[in-house]
Amino acid sequence: MKDNAQTLGFAEAESAYLLAYLGILNTIGRLISGWLSDRPWANVILINNVSLVLSGIATAFVPVLRTYAALLAYACCFGFIISAFIAVRTILIVEVLGLDRLTNAYGFMLLFQGFAIIAAPPLLGSFYDVFRNFNFTFIFGGVALFVSGLLCFPLAAVARWERRKELTGTGADDAENEDDFLPSDSTGLMRIIRKLRDRCVKRCCCRQTRVGYDPTELVQNDIDIRIDQMPGVQ
Repeated sequence: MKDNAQTLGFAEAESAYLLAYLGILNTIGRLISGWLSDRPWANVILINNVSLVLSGIATAFVPVLRTYAALLAYACCFGFIISAFIAVRTILIVEVLGLDRLTNAYGFMLLFQGFAIIAAPPLLGSFYDVFRNFNFTFIFGGVALFVSGLLCFPLAAVARWERRKELTGTGADDAENEDDFLPSDSTGLMRIIRKLRDRCVKRCCCRQTRVGYDPTELVQNDIDIRIDQMPGVQ
């Protein structure tokens, strides 16, 4: 972005300010996106997809921006919008693949992002060598973001299919595990906390069974505690 501004005739200091404003708005956007994704009514998958699509559209139109005010507006908008993609990554993985696959899925995501980070600079640099401007670079980046956002829209259907598959595979004996698939009004953070809690309860039950105790007593005590903590229950 800085080099593109300089090719348009702006001073180096003015061009550097574009990156500063982008970073400031990106930081603010991450805080807001994290708060927003934890609301009961928030759809994390939709937030991620809209962020990618809007960022792609804005980036693809950079070649038509010729004034400093327009470039500054783009830097602020792009920094703020793309922050949602970064802020909700962990919650998005849990939403789609479940908590059990979080570690492996996050590792694979970073692996493929690493490939892209390594390959992108020389590829985009070759565009400048051929065309002697950054127009095609921004167009290519914008189209890539836009297409990736569109490809993520089926994730909601995939997540629902995975949940139905796991629910039907557990059988009636696992009915007490329904908290593993909380309704959409549950926040991402609370969903992760509840899954961790239930996993600890299961492990405790297994240990108690091995030493001769009845695991149902431990589960019943946990249920009684949860009922006592509900509003309006004395």
